[in-house]
Amino acid sequence: MKKIIFAVLTILCVTAQAQNAIIIETLPQSNTITSQSSFYVEIPQATTKDVKKDWLNYVGKKSKGRSSENNDIYQQLGVVNKNISPNPFDIQSRFIETPTGVRIVIVLFQNNKSFISEDVTSSSNLAVKKYLYDFAIPQDRTVVKAELEAEKDKQVALEKELTNLNKKEDASIKTISENERFNERANEAIIVNNADIESTTTKISDQKDMVDITSADPNATKGAKKTLSDLESEKVTLQKEGEAYGKHMDDKNKDNRAAERRNINTNQKQEMKLKEIEAQKAKVAEVQNKLNNIK
Repeated sequence: MKKIIFAVLTILCVTAQAQNAIIIETLPQSNTITSQSSFYVEIPQATTKDVKKDWLNYVGKKSKGRSSENNDIYQQLGVVNKNISPNPFDIQSRFIETPTGVRIVIVLFQNNKSFISEDVTSSSNLAVKKYLYDFAIPQDRTVVKAELEAEKDKQVALEKELTNLNKKEDASIKTISENERFNERANEAIIVNNADIESTTTKISDQKDMVDITSADPNATKGAKKTLSDLESEKVTLQKEGEAYGKHMDDKNKDNRAAERRNINTNQKQEMKLKEIEAQKAKVAEVQNKLNNIK
């Protein structure tokens, strides 16, 4: 029997990329489940597990007979669909995974032989077309909805990654600002400290003169020397304080340089992440359009 392309039901195009078409075809007897001519429909991107479950429920609705499975061939007896036939009929189904989705091959028969006309314009053929179409389109929509949710989740994940990068940038900027304010205060303290050291140095010089003046008086000399020692200790303390301020400023400057290097790296990652987000937004829009075009 010559292979007849029954109908291309729909071809969905999205931003220059075409979604796999849902095609319903008839197959010659040599390619069928049985010796009868059969139909097949392919569900793009679907999994056998999901399609099989939904198809068996679909053909089982209103059916008057039992269902069975033998060597991966599923049979439903007493299927009722008045558009296809006024009398109950039987359907045998087989599920085949393909590189692009899942193919359902079916045979419809009554009394062990086909009752479907080979004329593609016949009412029985058109009814089978609609029967398969009514199953395939919701399946396709379900698959694309799942794809859309997955792509949206990817976008959300990327946006969270960008948010985290922004937080890292903000944290580094905050660190730099805090360190700069600390250094401003430390620099002001160093100015005061240097003035105190200078004042103490002058006092020490004057006190040395006092020690010389009071050298003839042991009691006076003792007091003068004690004051001189205190001033010298005060100067050492002031010098250590100045060195500590300087060391703290060096540490803050080192911390700022590290923060600036981190920001350079973070900014590069932010730019890359923004590009990824824009590409993902385009992908989400593409899948959304694909879903919108499923009719």
